[in-house]
Amino acid sequence: MTQIQENTQQSHRFQINLKGMIELLSDHLYSSPDVFLRELLQNSVDAISMRDNECEAPFEPEIQVYVEEGERVTLFDSGVGLTEDEVHRFLATIGQSIKRVRAQEMGVAQGGGDYLGQFGIGLLACFMVSDEIEVYTRSARTPDAPTLHWLGRADGTYDISVVEDEMTPGTRVELKSKSGKTRHFTTEYIEDRLTHFGRFLKTPISLVSGEVSRPLNREPLWRRQDVSYDVWREESLELGQEVFGERFSDVIYLESEAAGLSGVAFVTDRPAKSSVKRRDHVYLKGMLLSDKVDQLLPSWAFFTRAIIN
Repeated sequence: MTQIQENTQQSHRFQINLKGMIELLSDHLYSSPDVFLRELLQNSVDAISMRDNECEAPFEPEIQVYVEEGERVTLFDSGVGLTEDEVHRFLATIGQSIKRVRAQEMGVAQGGGDYLGQFGIGLLACFMVSDEIEVYTRSARTPDAPTLHWLGRADGTYDISVVEDEMTPGTRVELKSKSGKTRHFTTEYIEDRLTHFGRFLKTPISLVSGEVSRPLNREPLWRRQDVSYDVWREESLELGQEVFGERFSDVIYLESEAAGLSGVAFVTDRPAKSSVKRRDHVYLKGMLLSDKVDQLLPSWAFFTRAIIN
């Protein structure tokens, strides 16, 4: 168990009405609590991109997710980590984001760069399923950076302390299920949702449950050039059935250099109607943006379903 130096612990308050923000997230912004997994995954991917961009020392990019069945989930990333000043600025202030600050410092538009997230709201989504959020983090920018422990509570308070154990640079987030949310902490649920959101991310994601560790993501088929067309077609059709839950008769490769997109369109194996709304899946840099896009492809392509990155 990590040892916390109690004499260095300090209590603070979030710079928002946290109770009201949690209600806003639950009732209006997010349709399902599973978004907390997407937000954690997005933060981890961005932290790894930031470390790759800002730190010269080599490292192994990885995201590991540990599940204690029905009780607790822990997500570790080997990203850039946080200093104590950054913990105050980016974990507890709504609207503030380390990605936004870095973009401004480098003169990059917020929508550009390698980062998926832009707003400091992601971690707060975890309060939809947990009464407390524990974060252990160590900055990768300096070799002597301390390991920090941040404990955020749903009542709007948080503590920061220095821990004795020296962890690998990166960030570890620990959540314990609150009453009525245990189904969101099962191995089956975590695996399904993380695969749904991040199946095409470049950063390796592994799920650890008990003694078993298994990968959750893979390289998109449209990036692969090491297989024959027949193998590509067969594996693509299997992917279509896995994602959309139906069989398809054929698959078409899609690419637009001008639009900066690539992907596949699957030809349905059953009668289709032009009046039925499409539900194409759209990803940004491998992360799912939406699985309900209905105006991406031309209206005459009503007999297809698409996966676009």
